[in-house]
Amino acid sequence: RRTDDGVDAPSEGQSEDLGLARQVRRTHDDEENEEDEEPDDVEEDEEGADGVEEENEEDEEAEDKPLAMLEERDAGSAASQYAFYFDVKRSHDYDSWKCDVRGYLFHRDGVGVGADAKNWREVGELLAWRLGRPTDIFREVADGENQELYDACQETCDARGVLRYDNIDGLDRFNAADRAASAGGLLHIYEVKIHPEHRGKGVGTRFVHRCLEWVASPHTWNDACERDELETELGGMSPDKGFGWSFATVHPSALATDGATQQSHQQHDRVRRFFARFGFRKLNRSSNLLYLTPDRLQMRSPAEVAADVAEVATPRVEAGPPPTYLDLDLRKNLKEVVG
Repeated sequence: RRTDDGVDAPSEGQSEDLGLARQVRRTHDDEENEEDEEPDDVEEDEEGADGVEEENEEDEEAEDKPLAMLEERDAGSAASQYAFYFDVKRSHDYDSWKCDVRGYLFHRDGVGVGADAKNWREVGELLAWRLGRPTDIFREVADGENQELYDACQETCDARGVLRYDNIDGLDRFNAADRAASAGGLLHIYEVKIHPEHRGKGVGTRFVHRCLEWVASPHTWNDACERDELETELGGMSPDKGFGWSFATVHPSALATDGATQQSHQQHDRVRRFFARFGFRKLNRSSNLLYLTPDRLQMRSPAEVAADVAEVATPRVEAGPPPTYLDLDLRKNLKEVVG
């Protein structure tokens, strides 16, 4: 959508320019430049290489342009000291069949400080992927990212991205509302990071909930299709197939825990309770994966989640009877054979 003077009009909820988009681009462009920086002794021999490089940079910048973006203050924080920035970018390899969804949580120190970008500090980050369905390249697209995404797609969907209802507790293929969960994008939340100083204030919960809400909104994808002249059929984003996401998944390892590589049962349960506040529930009793459909997206209190602890808790393996003398003899014999 454009105004009479040719300027992009803000989308629903995108009424304020806080400078966060520019700060995100600056910060992450600097990181990429540091990684791609060439040694000083490398010389360019071909004539006109500078012009080619400039053209390539322009092409990359066009490809890197977000399909949709949102920046807004966190209405739930005192004096609006927090703000959210989200964007959706299509994959370079699979176009809109795979979109990267990124979110950034910002904090502004002090009260009454202006909205200039230099006053905002990044204190949280979210990464998710949105896959279009159904398509014959569904598994290929998932496998092109990483093993976790591929495993999640394989556990929840068939080769074309249609849900495997027999493997999902709480969904019924014969229910019209549940069938709609197969008729839109699949969103997988890969990672959520919140700086330790800003945890326990509720802002992380509002940050993740707003991201889920925004990506599911038809306004987000309507504006994306209009602004970028994107074919609405591309990536399963047509009105009859659903916009955004119709089925979301997350693994308990998504919530970063201060560099810990292995999470205990207690840590997994804590993460499950966090995502249960939005309506996520276990895929089935034997799975670690959690899932959500848009019609069940909500914001529950920790007390409400505690009442449903059975839905989110890690299954415990009950201890068996104590070993008999036969079991002990068997262990001894096996130990002697193995050496």
